[in-house]
Amino acid sequence: MDTSDRKVIFGCCGGVVLIAAVMAVGGWIFYRQAIEPNIPQMSPPDSLEAEGPSVGGDFMERSVFFEDERLGIVTDIAADVSSDPSTERLVIAGGYGAAVVGSDGDLMELVEFPRGEDVPYGMIAEVRDVDGDGDHEFLMTSNLLMVPGPAALLDSSGEILWRTDLELGPLAAGDVDGDGELEFAGVSDAGMTLLETDGTVQWQKGLENYPGWPAGMADTDENGRAEVIHPISEPKERRVEIVGRDANGDIVHRARRKGDWLTAGFFTQFSMCPWPSRDGQSHLLIPSNKHISLVALDGETVLRGTAPGTNIVDHVWGVPVRLRATGPSYLATVTISLKFDTSFLRIHDADGELLFERATNLTDDDAIWPGLAAWQPPGEKHEVLLVGGNGKVWRYEMMD
Repeated sequence: MDTSDRKVIFGCCGGVVLIAAVMAVGGWIFYRQAIEPNIPQMSPPDSLEAEGPSVGGDFMERSVFFEDERLGIVTDIAADVSSDPSTERLVIAGGYGAAVVGSDGDLMELVEFPRGEDVPYGMIAEVRDVDGDGDHEFLMTSNLLMVPGPAALLDSSGEILWRTDLELGPLAAGDVDGDGELEFAGVSDAGMTLLETDGTVQWQKGLENYPGWPAGMADTDENGRAEVIHPISEPKERRVEIVGRDANGDIVHRARRKGDWLTAGFFTQFSMCPWPSRDGQSHLLIPSNKHISLVALDGETVLRGTAPGTNIVDHVWGVPVRLRATGPSYLATVTISLKFDTSFLRIHDADGELLFERATNLTDDDAIWPGLAAWQPPGEKHEVLLVGGNGKVWRYEMMD
């Protein structure tokens, strides 16, 4: 999830117990039978045994910023673009609903999402201003196992604007045609698919040697229009090609990267993440063997950080965060590991050094989820890290 083009959802009480069942029925069986035998094996990291942070216990402190079990698992946190600029408000989205909260974490508005066949549970909720009118919408897309499914768009009150029955992987959002409204890209059985703002199919392009389900959005040529980003595997050459497609589905960007377990070359999973060293341009955030890598659109590795217990099939979301007013940006990431039923919150510096790590079991009430945002509280010159949980948002701040 990059914060500008970002984020099996379950309620925080009984719902988290369903995780094991869902994994066993769908993605977990597929992972165990088809994927795990073909990837590097690893032992559980030491962080799984830690009571608290396994790294950086004196680096970050946490508190609960907001809590309401009616949200379910929190998967996105964004600024409320519709609010008065003088009043700082945040929109917190989960699988069951969303909340608008003030800068002190007080609840100002609660939105309950439809339940049932129209908007199936198990979906990631993301906050978007789709048509640029200053009101946010909620994009319901895929799930934390990346199993393809239907997608839906809800308005700010939770009413369904459209729903597609296409089986799609995680959707990426961006303005591809320059009309000021967002389009949506995802992988279906027909290949890479671009949906118009109203949910209709704009184009579909067949894919060969595509190793996973994600899609991304990024402006590769800085013309103000996003391109649809996806990798193509070239197994004979042990390379991966990073491809960008325009509003017509034509390939307008190509970059090659050597394929290797250790350098995250296979792009089985990825998300988009901005990074300040290149004017905030979106990068690809990729899990690899015991590492995570931040890769520029030209294929260059910008940051490679140690991430014990991470594998190429894990799911990683990230955001840069400036924890000190005059300090550098750090990379904060949340990784979901199916192999270990664990989520990891990690912070790396620009050189890839692991400064903080906390592991949580996915079945625990205190599990960490991929709602992730860098937020500058009113009156402060530094940023804090807001992290999704089961019906709550954690606030992480650098210790004095």
